[in-house]
Amino acid sequence: MDTNEISKIYNIVNQQLAAQKIAAAFFGINQLVIELKDWNIFVQYEELAGIYSNMLNYKMLGIKEDKQKTVFYHFIDSMFSLAQEIREKLFVKQSSRFEYSQIRTFLANIGACNPLSFAQSPQNLQSHYVDIEVNKLVTGELESEKRQKLFEKHQQVLGYVFHYIWLKTDLENSDFDTISAILSDENIGNDTKYITISALTLNLLRYFDAKKIEFLLNYTQGAPMQLRQRGLVGIALALTKYGYRWHFDEHLKNQFLAFCDKKNIMKELESIVFQIIRTSENEKINKRIVEDIIPEIGKLKQQFKEKYGEKPQKEKEKYDDDDDENPNWQEFFENSGVADKLHELGEMQMNGSDVNIGTFASMKGYPFFYYTENWFMPFSKDNPHFNAFFDKQGSIAALLLNNPAMCNSDKYSFALSLIYLPEKEKAAAKKGFEAQQSQLKEIIEEQKKLSSNPDSKLVANQYIQDLYRFYTLYPRAKEFENPLLEIFKIIHYDIFDKIFKKEETITKIASSFFAYNHYYQALKLYKKIFSTDEPNYEIARKIGYCYQKIDNFKLALQYYTIADSGGKDNTWTLKRMAFCYRQAGEPLLAANCYRRLLELMPENEKLLFREAQCYIEAGKYDDAMPLLFKIDYVNPNFPKIKSVLLWCAFCAGKIEQVAELSQRVLAESPDIQDFIISGGVALAQHKLQTALEYYHKAIALAADIKLFLDLLNADMERLKTLGVQQYDLDLVIETLLMSKVPKHKV
Repeated sequence: MDTNEISKIYNIVNQQLAAQKIAAAFFGINQLVIELKDWNIFVQYEELAGIYSNMLNYKMLGIKEDKQKTVFYHFIDSMFSLAQEIREKLFVKQSSRFEYSQIRTFLANIGACNPLSFAQSPQNLQSHYVDIEVNKLVTGELESEKRQKLFEKHQQVLGYVFHYIWLKTDLENSDFDTISAILSDENIGNDTKYITISALTLNLLRYFDAKKIEFLLNYTQGAPMQLRQRGLVGIALALTKYGYRWHFDEHLKNQFLAFCDKKNIMKELESIVFQIIRTSENEKINKRIVEDIIPEIGKLKQQFKEKYGEKPQKEKEKYDDDDDENPNWQEFFENSGVADKLHELGEMQMNGSDVNIGTFASMKGYPFFYYTENWFMPFSKDNPHFNAFFDKQGSIAALLLNNPAMCNSDKYSFALSLIYLPEKEKAAAKKGFEAQQSQLKEIIEEQKKLSSNPDSKLVANQYIQDLYRFYTLYPRAKEFENPLLEIFKIIHYDIFDKIFKKEETITKIASSFFAYNHYYQALKLYKKIFSTDEPNYEIARKIGYCYQKIDNFKLALQYYTIADSGGKDNTWTLKRMAFCYRQAGEPLLAANCYRRLLELMPENEKLLFREAQCYIEAGKYDDAMPLLFKIDYVNPNFPKIKSVLLWCAFCAGKIEQVAELSQRVLAESPDIQDFIISGGVALAQHKLQTALEYYHKAIALAADIKLFLDLLNADMERLKTLGVQQYDLDLVIETLLMSKVPKHKV
């Protein structure tokens, strides 16, 4: 049994347990028990099977016990734990995933990585920070070589602490005491504490343990803001990944509900949920930058060069010296439309959207990123890898350090790339950062006026972006299960309703899903808060739109009808009602919507055309004709209007109008259907040679002769209503086909 099969069985077992289908879950767990061949696990399995059999016997006898539900839920939680333990042991034995290869290495070196060594970690970490301060007092600023040695030693201890917390599956009470000592020690720097929280989060996301979540819940309540945000992100990710289990752990659920009573923390947790949802748009943003904006800038440079030419060498030198730009460039840039796109991206960035993922994706290959813990390291001037950078490029380093729009991982990437840049490019980078910093300051000040906790949002967003980069750009990222993708499941868990009770909050979360095109999730939440007794017409519109986007047009129409009764923004609603009626096969009802729209927007040719299309779809050609003629009269250049008129007259069997319109259409830009109809008119007038010419032209436009014949056969009945004789039609087709028979030289 390979790891894919193990994962499949494990996931099915979890689904069955969550649905309280216990017997079915036993069959799946039994497969995993046989595969593992572990005596202790076998004993646990048999014990749980016996307990469940007794439970069923009691129920069959009608015996009711006190706290029966609590006992049953505890039993299911034990089943979850057993299945997880078996899966973990199987993966440790045979999985080639990076995380499990690291665990095997960790277990092989247990002598070096034991609890006694880990218990000494707070003192070892503390000594690093104390040594730095002592050396500064004695010698002033630390010498580069001395500082390097101190930090190399610290990196070893920090790496050990990170891997111990991350890779040890069952953290014991003594381990939590050590972690608590690290986090509470004022002499230990925040960089170490950040790494510690991240390691615990990675451990929890691999292996569920209520003690780990309880630790984070207790710690975050009194932690400093920046550490609290990391802890809350870990809690949010655990909530979305394991939400199906919280229902069955009464103690954990009660602890979490008590945690939810902390209003300020809950606001921060809500904000984090929104920001995790927003990561789902990262790929789309990056695609837009790569496929739209960057090519546009490239074209713009070429157009500028063609219009203004290269600057003379003296002028180049002049601009290089004073670091200025060609004055024509600014106006050219602003008039291009690219400036608007870049401004939009800037606003998205400051609203929390991740616009840098593509920019820095290629900069994650530096040796610095070989160390897993460095993906979660806060950007700091104390990092030994960047001593030279901060010493020599202090001004750029300061700008990077204080840039709120870049995550830590990207700051390290950018700093590493700058180390090797020539001085001229560094100057350009500095100028760009200074300009951006000025804009960011203004936007942040505005955000502070509108938000009660903008700093916490920025910190949380940077950390979420660091996590996103790890789970997408780490060299072996595909071997991890990306917890950020689990956010879509959160709305299906009972715990969600316990946490997010206010209609206002549910509306905000639904709107986040809606904004990023996750219509199933948005729909579920909007329907939670929608009432037909006192309908919210805006929500009715959004529910209708969600149903429309998942192709359930009948239900979409139900909610659009409710929204329409509200009397506001009728144009938006009516357009979508018309679309849904057409998709649902009700063209006359769609035509009625377009008629109502025309009352609001009279003489709108596109709406007239849509109404005519509806009549054509319903076979009401006589109703469509006046509308089409009106469009042709008002705007003869309306796209394909004459072709549609020709088609409509042809379907209506009006031979005289078809003949007249045919000549008008053929004089412009006829398509294959126009030639086929014109050929039919010629046949009706017994002009066989003319019909043959038109059909030849139709075939020339067709992909092949089969397409032409399919279109002709579709019109066969209408041709007969125009008076076309079957004999004439067969004769022309035979002549046409013979002209296409391959000829060979004898």
